[in-house]
Amino acid sequence: MNIAAAVVHDPELLLLDEPTVGVDPQSRNSIFDSILELHRQGRTIIYTTHYMEEAERLCDRIAIVDAGKLLALGTLNELLATHGGPPTLIVKTNGSEQRTQTADPLAELNRIASSSPRSEEHTSELQSR
Repeated sequence: MNIAAAVVHDPELLLLDEPTVGVDPQSRNSIFDSILELHRQGRTIIYTTHYMEEAERLCDRIAIVDAGKLLALGTLNELLATHGGPPTLIVKTNGSEQRTQTADPLAELNRIASSSPRSEEHTSELQSR
C-alpha cells in the first residue's frame, strides 16, 4: 500500500526506506516484483536496507554507509572485488580447519566430502564467506 501511495503521482525518483521490514515472505517477494517493475519503467529508486541479499537482488549500484559517512560505492561485483575478496569455503573437522577459495562452494564441499573418510564420531562445521 505504501508503494502504491508513493507512485500515484508518477515520480521519477522513489525513496524507499527498508520497505520489507516486518512483512511476511510472500509480501516481501511482491514488494520486490513491484520495485523491479518500477525500475523497468525507468524510475530511479533509492533503496535502504540492512539485508545484502536485497541489495544484490534489486540494486544496480550499492552504497555502504555507516554513521552518515559513505564508505564504499559501486556495483556488487566492484564492491566484492575491492572489499570482499574471493569466496572462501571453511570446513572445520574434528578441531582442524580447512580454507579453500572457490567460485563454487557446493562443488568444493562435495569434493571434500567424497575424499574424506567416513566416521560416526566425525563432526564438522561449515561456513561460507
